[in-house]
Amino acid sequence: LVLDEFVLSKPYFGPQGLIVVVVDDMPVGFVQAGFGPAENLSALSRQQGVVSTLMVEEHPRHAEIADALLERAEQYLSRAGAEKVMAG
Repeated sequence: LVLDEFVLSKPYFGPQGLIVVVVDDMPVGFVQAGFGPAENLSALSRQQGVVSTLMVEEHPRHAEIADALLERAEQYLSRAGAEKVMAG
């Protein structure tokens, strides 16, 4: 699968970091969260969380969905050890 090869197989993105919102059996948004590099760039640092992508379809609850996705991404990263979270 393309998703496995180009997203989920990357060491900085795990399956738990891909969070999808479904409304009425249709996906309406997602966020991708993962981890940044250690200072010496030799490994990942679970202390450095990264929200890399957040997208939401046009929807009457657009802002609410986006806020919920960001909150869930931050919770995931925090539970995994992130002390700092960046977006970009």
